[in-house]
Amino acid sequence: MLQPNYLPFYSPDLEQAINRSPMVVSPDTRLIDVITQMAHARASCALTDVTASMAFSPLDDAGDGCVLVMEGEQLRGIFSERDVVHLCAAGVKIVEITIAEVMTREVITLLQSEFRDLFQVLSLMQKHCIRHLPIVAEQGQVLGILSHGSIRKVLQPVNLLKARSVLEVMIRFGRDGTTDCILAVPSGIDVSEQG
Repeated sequence: MLQPNYLPFYSPDLEQAINRSPMVVSPDTRLIDVITQMAHARASCALTDVTASMAFSPLDDAGDGCVLVMEGEQLRGIFSERDVVHLCAAGVKIVEITIAEVMTREVITLLQSEFRDLFQVLSLMQKHCIRHLPIVAEQGQVLGILSHGSIRKVLQPVNLLKARSVLEVMIRFGRDGTTDCILAVPSGIDVSEQG
């Protein structure tokens, strides 16, 4: 388990990053129909994003760029826009196959009870080279999905500063060595030689 050296970064706003109504299809759905549904969801989100300004709305999640393949309550696989690109590049005839034939079967998931820290989620996504992370209950039921896009929509720069201690980001200095002003400086930047 990831052991961060900072306080857990979890705010109620992070809950908004979970799309509670992801696009779902059954394993026998034709791939061409899935791609059509994904394209329609993306197109409707583009219109929503323009009119909604920078405000986050759960309706924006329809264009997560993936579908969950479910059989009843069981998650059987996931299929993303990246998969479409790979299939097209490989010359696969997408009209003739079902989603079950091309979906990713070994889906990386996160238990809702373990969803405490944004950096843990991002680390998990990076480790497995994924852009979509289903959130599941202890019994395995899908509760929603996180994506890079949904996290980005709820993440505000000020929240990142909350994850650091004041001493890590604040430096006091002045022209003559006094504390004339206080500057917020990203952690790791050395300004001691600057006057």
